[in-house]
Amino acid sequence: MQDDGFVPLFDGKTLHGWEHVDNDAGWSVKDGAIDCDGAGQGRNWIRTQRPYADFVLRLEFAIGDGGNSGVFVRSQLDGRPAYNGFEMQILGDHGMPASPKSTGALYDAVAPAHNVAKRAWEWQDVEITCVGPRIAIVLNSERIVDVNCDEHDLLVNRPRQGYIGLQNHHTPVKFRNVRVSELAG
Repeated sequence: MQDDGFVPLFDGKTLHGWEHVDNDAGWSVKDGAIDCDGAGQGRNWIRTQRPYADFVLRLEFAIGDGGNSGVFVRSQLDGRPAYNGFEMQILGDHGMPASPKSTGALYDAVAPAHNVAKRAWEWQDVEITCVGPRIAIVLNSERIVDVNCDEHDLLVNRPRQGYIGLQNHHTPVKFRNVRVSELAG
């Protein structure tokens, strides 16, 4: 099933098509959403079965106050996916100032233009576009990040291809309507 060039990465019923990294603790499907209850130890995440290079990723997420998670793009299997690829940070930080570690940031590298995170457990929509060295993030209909990685000291040597993943950072989070459209390189 495709929608305007987008292919679902989540069928709304199972975790078919996702692979566990480190362990499978905390992940299930409830009420049509990928549900992470925060259980488990270590850095566990789920990832697509294959890597992607240039693409547009769209999804929705919901997180509680003080929650912590992320969406990995172009991440590798060895090491920390936030640094051997990219992580769009997800926090329960509605109303807080924007920083390189706030919701919508390219974690620990690029702060969003401003923090547009919604209140706890409200569904939020995100679009992450990766084309060559450029990464753009639109959160809740506002463009908050647009960076050329070749012009950023912390991002210049990061990969141009890797896995899409969802992070278990030991707090509950939900994801739904996860879909991707691959772009010609």
